[in-house]
Amino acid sequence: MVNAVFLGTGFGGGGAERHFSRLVPGLLPGAMRRTVLSLAPFEKDDAIRGIECRHLGFRSWRDYPAAIGRLVRIFDEEAVDLVYSISRCPNAVGTAAAAMARRRPVVVLGENTRPLEAFVFSPRAIDLAWLAVQANCFRRADMVICNSSSACSEVVDHFGAVPDRVRLARNPLPARARQEPCVGPASTSRRCDVLTAARLVEGKGLEDLIEAWARMRRPEGRLVILGDGPLRGPLQVLSGRLGVAGTTSFPGWVDDPGPWIDQATVVVLASYWEGLPNLVLEAMEAGAAVVATRSTSWIVEFEKAGGVAGVAVGDVRGLAEAISGLLGSAERRRRLQVAGKKLAAGFRVEEVAAERSRLLEEAWSQSGNRGGRS
Repeated sequence: MVNAVFLGTGFGGGGAERHFSRLVPGLLPGAMRRTVLSLAPFEKDDAIRGIECRHLGFRSWRDYPAAIGRLVRIFDEEAVDLVYSISRCPNAVGTAAAAMARRRPVVVLGENTRPLEAFVFSPRAIDLAWLAVQANCFRRADMVICNSSSACSEVVDHFGAVPDRVRLARNPLPARARQEPCVGPASTSRRCDVLTAARLVEGKGLEDLIEAWARMRRPEGRLVILGDGPLRGPLQVLSGRLGVAGTTSFPGWVDDPGPWIDQATVVVLASYWEGLPNLVLEAMEAGAAVVATRSTSWIVEFEKAGGVAGVAVGDVRGLAEAISGLLGSAERRRRLQVAGKKLAAGFRVEEVAAERSRLLEEAWSQSGNRGGRS
């Protein structure tokens, strides 16, 4: 029987943390004890019901030493056998604390992005430092669980993770808010030909999507770009310069893109790199027709299975042609919708939690089930 700790940054944040919070209740259900630890204090209803939840008081980078010290004490005093963390800050804190603890737990790290690819679009000194920290974590881990085969290869080839300790696992479908069907003006305002949702930053291919939209010359159409970020202004300027400002909308960030997906004719992912994109999963599950760049191995697999229309990364002309082809053919959209919905069914949270539990049990078993490891 294992005493497990699940460590995250804060469970109301980005996609990785939200996935983690949904998976935790189903992880290692037969464990002797399960504890959820958050680096940052919980906000609102972020704490996971039915499981003991605590935080380490982390509020800024200055709190790293104190957070690591608190975690070391928890590992030692509570005889923790296994720690499973997700994303770079918890991975760094968990790995450091495990190395300092008298009773080192099994360390399992989750990686939901591709750190090296992300650095290409954010080449700052602080990000270079984080690459070095992540490499140290990956090398020390007893297991690294990635959400794409591309990420698996990257953590081995560029970060020195032990190949036999790297595993591939799916993310669960994003949770959708339960709500009444939209009717009237609110529903009409969400109708669009093409929809995408992303953080408006480098690497999401949004410039390519706007250029593709301009190529398509649809004066009565509508492109909707959900999300917010530093590129919002430049993207609006680009849409004006290309003559599509009147048909391109930027509604900003929305907590639940589901109602927008329901009203879209085609959903598009134009990214240059991804792990397992939430937008594609949610669109397939909702029965939408999806066009996506081959920015991750998952898109390639979905395309082979007939659930996504794939396009080469950075191919503006190909993006325009794929979108136009779907807008002009209800039959092609229907085929994608049927196949995509079948594919999405394999990403239900219960199945993904069971898959992750098996990997955690494997990591524990391979450690020799030994407490007080040196």
